[in-house]
Amino acid sequence: MNLENIQKKLFERKLDTTEYFKTAFDVYREFLKNNKLLVFLTYLLMLAIIGTDFFNRYLIFKIVIHEDKSPKTVLMLTVFGILELIFSIIQSFLTGYYLKKIVMEIEDKKEFNFKKFILKILRLISIQYCLVLVFMVIVELLKMSSLGIISLILQITVIIIAIKYFLYFEAYYIHDNTGIISSIDYSHQLSKGNRLRKIIPGVILILISIIPVLVIAFGILQVFEMSFWLGIIVVAIFIVGAVFAGIYLQTLSSVIFLNVEYDFLKKREKNNEIEEGYYENKE
Repeated sequence: MNLENIQKKLFERKLDTTEYFKTAFDVYREFLKNNKLLVFLTYLLMLAIIGTDFFNRYLIFKIVIHEDKSPKTVLMLTVFGILELIFSIIQSFLTGYYLKKIVMEIEDKKEFNFKKFILKILRLISIQYCLVLVFMVIVELLKMSSLGIISLILQITVIIIAIKYFLYFEAYYIHDNTGIISSIDYSHQLSKGNRLRKIIPGVILILISIIPVLVIAFGILQVFEMSFWLGIIVVAIFIVGAVFAGIYLQTLSSVIFLNVEYDFLKKREKNNEIEEGYYENKE
């Protein structure tokens, strides 16, 4: 599949939801074919994240329930907690890299400044972690103060702000050589009249992704007796599915972003031409 044809298709007109899924799948198939090693490394990373998370939960269970506060257990929890954090940060870099690489392949761009990319992602991760931490602390304090309704209002407000300003933020911030504030403003402009265009496909994909989980939870695990090896197999299959679904979600997000941006740029160029013609006539 020639991705140049995909770019032309995205530039010609706004696509509908079905076309987004079809176009994203064409890009997705080509992307997987050209990036097998990257996909495999992503699988290993997800395996490491889930493995360390399970082990950390086990250690916390030992400390809290069995009161095993030996130096060895505490040290292991500290080490594996740091490992899980490092793996999660690497995952954030990979998510950004997928967005960047998919858009680059669609637009046939070869130039990639790795240093600038790393610095941009580091800046974004730092801000995200700080904001999430502050938000979680505020929510918990409100709940502890019996102000649950204010906590709920705060959470709804955050969701509304995210939908209003941040739907296209990440894709544009990573894709273009721009700062955080200007990316928020640009995302807000792109979002006008295009919010459902981003939300509906995402919701549909998430609902479709939940089906295999329900089949495993209420089907396979109900028929077969749960064992260690069955658990390992289920987790391995789940990780494979999560990796491929995650890559497709990034592809879908990139396709929608480019389609919306191309339409926005065409309209802006047309408006500029109208304004120039208007002032020329006045002169």
